Amino acid sequence: MNSRAWLWAACGVVGVVMPYTAVVPWLAQHGVAPDAFVTAMFADRVAAFFSIDVLVSAGVVAAWVVVDRTHLGRA
Repeated sequence: MNSRAWLWAACGVVGVVMPYTAVVPWLAQHGVAPDAFVTAMFADRVAAFFSIDVLVSAGVVAAWVVVDRTHLGRA
């Protein structure tokens, strides 16, 4: 692998490990409880800010992938 591939692989690993360090303890305490998870996502303004930011960003990336795929003729 070249240096760019290593960089993206490292970013992918960090992008998986870091969020899990926050959610695994929460899951250990609360179990799989979607209602409690959504409540915690919007528990205060800071949590709501980050939750909304992630949800909007995910929607934009999904739309971009669909539009770009269609634009490239791979639909």
